Amino acid sequence: MSVRFLGHPLNLLGSVLRDPDMPIAVRNQRAFLEEAPHGIASRGIQTLTTRLLNSLCEEGSEDRDVGGLWKRVATYLKGRKA
Repeated sequence: MSVRFLGHPLNLLGSVLRDPDMPIAVRNQRAFLEEAPHGIASRGIQTLTTRLLNSLCEEGSEDRDVGGLWKRVATYLKGRKA
């Protein structure tokens, strides 16, 4: 389906599961990653982030940090090869 609409296949990198700590973080007006860093949703976000970094950056690449990740994402979205 993604190829049809986006012209590019998407690989499933993971999911963020329902987390009972999420409503608590919202009530406390805090990011759930800070409120419950070891919670179910936080672990899902951390896993997704790691997999996304690994899929966008080759081993040993200089830009294997978050700043480099967003630079590559922006370049990709502009239609140029990162």
